[in-house]
Amino acid sequence: MLPHPESGTGRRPMLLIAHSDPQYAGAVWRAFRREGWRVRMLRNGNDLRRLARLRPPAAAVLEADLAGESGWLTCAKLQWEQPHLPVYLVANQTPGEKKRFAQFVGARKLLSRGMGAGALLDELLGAAHAT
Repeated sequence: MLPHPESGTGRRPMLLIAHSDPQYAGAVWRAFRREGWRVRMLRNGNDLRRLARLRPPAAAVLEADLAGESGWLTCAKLQWEQPHLPVYLVANQTPGEKKRFAQFVGARKLLSRGMGAGALLDELLGAAHAT
């Protein structure tokens, strides 16, 4: 379950993002900040996992093809460590095979980067309203 910023808990939900495209990451940062989320941008999957252990976020966003440890592998590790953490993968393209692989590694959803930060925001806020 994703908390909505207006849930009345007094705590703003936190989003962790590891993405190599500064324009995309910046757009996500701005979109979620406007909605009341705390957003932490990290350089790689290892840093994201480390912070997620210290301060569990409401959700995590990973570039599927991160340099070093891929977003796919980071997602699988996050799901092993924190099975209830919603992890969203962002890829340049989202053909059927990649969607199946995203399910396999435990991602909540695979999104296309071309859809922009708005698609990610809609996805997470939709999940927050569904709870």
